[in-house]
Amino acid sequence: MMSQSSKKNTGVSPQGDRIPRGRREGSTVPAPLSSSSHDGPSAARSAGAAEENASAKNDAAFIKPAIISMARIDRPEASPGQSPLSSRKSASTSRAVSPAPSVTSTASAMDLSDVVMESDYDSTTSLGRKRKRERGRPPTTGEYIGLLQVKQRLREEEDLEEQRRQEKDILNPAATDLTARFMEELRYDPAASLAAVALEEMQRVLKVASTSKGLKGTFIKTLKESACKTSACLTNLMTRVDTAIMDSPAAETEVLRRKLEAAEKEIALLRDDIATLKINSKNRLSQE
Repeated sequence: MMSQSSKKNTGVSPQGDRIPRGRREGSTVPAPLSSSSHDGPSAARSAGAAEENASAKNDAAFIKPAIISMARIDRPEASPGQSPLSSRKSASTSRAVSPAPSVTSTASAMDLSDVVMESDYDSTTSLGRKRKRERGRPPTTGEYIGLLQVKQRLREEEDLEEQRRQEKDILNPAATDLTARFMEELRYDPAASLAAVALEEMQRVLKVASTSKGLKGTFIKTLKESACKTSACLTNLMTRVDTAIMDSPAAETEVLRRKLEAAEKEIALLRDDIATLKINSKNRLSQE
């Protein structure tokens, strides 16, 4: 009996000298001590290692069927004429694409949104709209009978007149062309007045070029130079026009005409003086 018990309790675990799976990572386990005479710590250590090994095997046996079942669920079965790869692709696309909503559900959602929007619109319009105040019935007696109709007819006539005026302005080519309009306005003005108007407009151009903040520096310089040059040209032209008028034959004729009138007046005065002298001389002779 003693020999059998010593053979059983050798101190070596059934798995041999290998470290148990649960203790491989993180910590080291000392090698088991061999004992053939009594059951000591080595026997307890071997029993604990055997229990841990058995629990690890049971856990592996429990996890493996679950993994296999999950793989079977995730992996679709291919049809006889279909490859496994195509079946996987179809399964992935079927999982990725959500089912389209039905027509009835879409229609019901649209109806609900329309109802909500209409209710909001009605509430806002009912709150924001101001009811027009009634001013009573129109007068039936007195001097105000038909006043509303008369005012309405007058307003319609004014609107028609304004429309006709606008149509006339649109159809008139001189109204659209500024040059033609100014030519019509300044047709009968004298040359001096035209020169004054041109110089005034050049001063306006200079003012705009000097006070404008949005123009480029080179543009401002160009405007100033153009306005000054135009003013100088107008001034020289008006001086030449005045000189030409004075040097023309018409001017000379006018000067001669004025001189002739002055000479005629002097001759008339001399004739009167001569006539007076003749009368006085006759009177003196008669008295003697």
